Amino acid sequence: MLRTSAFPEVSRVWVYRLAGIVASYLLLSGAFAAQDPMELRKANPGAYADKGAAIELFSEFVEVAVDPSGAFTMGTRTGDPDNPQDDNKRLLFGHPFPGTGGTTLRVDGSDFTNYANGTLGSVVQPPQTSGGVNTTIWQAGDILFTQRLSLVSGDSGRADTLSMEYTATNNGAVSHQVAIRAFFDTQLGDNDGAPFRVPLIGDVTRETELLGNAVPQSYQSFDDLSNPTVQTQGTLIGGMAVRPDRVVWGNWGHLNDTPFDFTVNPNIINSDSAVALYWNDQPLGPGQSRTVVSYYGLGDIEVVGGELVVGLVGPGELTIQNGSYNPSPFTVTAFVSNPAPAVKTIHTGVVAELQLPPGLVFAPGETASHPLGELPDGAATQTSWQVLATGNPNGLLGYSVLVTAPGIQPISVPRSILVPPLQETPVALHPGFEQGVPIGDGLVQSSIGIADIDQDGLNEIVVGGADGSLYGYNGDGSPVLEPMGTKGQPLPFGSLFQTLDGAPILSSPTLADVDLDRRVDIFFGTDGGEVFHLEIKLSSDGMKSVDDLISSPHGTAISSSPIPRAAPAPGEEDDVGR
Repeated sequence: MLRTSAFPEVSRVWVYRLAGIVASYLLLSGAFAAQDPMELRKANPGAYADKGAAIELFSEFVEVAVDPSGAFTMGTRTGDPDNPQDDNKRLLFGHPFPGTGGTTLRVDGSDFTNYANGTLGSVVQPPQTSGGVNTTIWQAGDILFTQRLSLVSGDSGRADTLSMEYTATNNGAVSHQVAIRAFFDTQLGDNDGAPFRVPLIGDVTRETELLGNAVPQSYQSFDDLSNPTVQTQGTLIGGMAVRPDRVVWGNWGHLNDTPFDFTVNPNIINSDSAVALYWNDQPLGPGQSRTVVSYYGLGDIEVVGGELVVGLVGPGELTIQNGSYNPSPFTVTAFVSNPAPAVKTIHTGVVAELQLPPGLVFAPGETASHPLGELPDGAATQTSWQVLATGNPNGLLGYSVLVTAPGIQPISVPRSILVPPLQETPVALHPGFEQGVPIGDGLVQSSIGIADIDQDGLNEIVVGGADGSLYGYNGDGSPVLEPMGTKGQPLPFGSLFQTLDGAPILSSPTLADVDLDRRVDIFFGTDGGEVFHLEIKLSSDGMKSVDDLISSPHGTAISSSPIPRAAPAPGEEDDVGR
């Protein structure tokens, strides 16, 4: 779970650069002549920024720098309190100097980007921080594009994760196709090419992409499981995250070549690693908005060492969306490494077993035990499970992974997840409708009409019956009219009107004041080919009756609803029938 975390208003901490001397020297010396401008920036991020960035967001654990273009970087302060090695380390390249990552907004095939000295459109609001949220707003044609950055609690429960929210709003009069790409130049401290660890895939060291439902809930990156300098995690599903349509883990020098379109080359090694998230084209009608969210920050892998080193990662908390847990199922991943002891050992028959408490169950088709096979010294592997929360019991639920192999002590790694109670919303029948209300005999095919048909200030329901009666009920289930006779015939309970031939009323009643007399007119057709027009009349003593205004024969069965129109104003000519 990723929870929003309120931070006090902070003063900007400006990052100054030695741009003048360093950049002048490099340019005059020709040291980077004929290179891509972004390669220059990559080679010396502190020298190639046009303006200074500011540390706009920070907690005890991490900080985020944003420059005037809206580009940002991220680094640690104290980082993980249990890991003294990750203090003051970069999580995105160049921190605190943004520039080698950015965002692209695609509108009807045209790209707007704050990458490589570009712009996401005309700036409506430069980066501003208020209430712990840094907001930048651009206008790209009809599309108002807003970036909101904030620090939230990650799986660790600490404010060590960056929430990146992008909203596109169509302020125009026509629909537009809108897509978004977020591009991050990842870095672990001084390691600009640490491998990504992706569930169900393993180490990703070459360019790789996943699409649609194959996009995982999260991915991790770390250099050494037993002694990591920095752990990071990108969360793609969970909290408020909107699952990308495409994720690319690639080489920065290759991804750098394009603001949007990109073809993965699996032969390219990610020696300089980067991530691109894609939310594909969607139509955005006038006045409509589209918001996507993703997270990136410190990882939270529980690690226990022994003859094998075992790490366990999974979401810290589930949320509830539309009455169901999110994510569901959720992914639990175990990392297992053989740390290359002095005496080389090849472990065979390695098995990882996930042990679940009441309240957590395996998703259909999942098994508790996963054979990992042989693990030579210095080697590592990983495996993942899909798990469901039942909601009973709920709260903080502990689970663990047990790793075994012949000749070694079993290694158990515990972890927990906070499962909120599912708030059941009981469906209560409205008083008066516990047993339903009678609508004649047979199947009711007419839809219900709702309007104040008797001028009492409350809406009534009107529906046609297969017995040729039109029924009307108050909101408490009582009939609008007391049983009485119409044209010499007794009315069934709840009936407003009954056709003489008993022709079924299959069309849905249309309710509207078409003759501008401040009374609701009721129109419906019958299976006998007639259209009726009724009104509820009130006598001076408050009694209600039905006024049958029109009975218009059409000769064929009518199952569609009549469409009324307002009567012409005085002096206007009626154009019906033209």
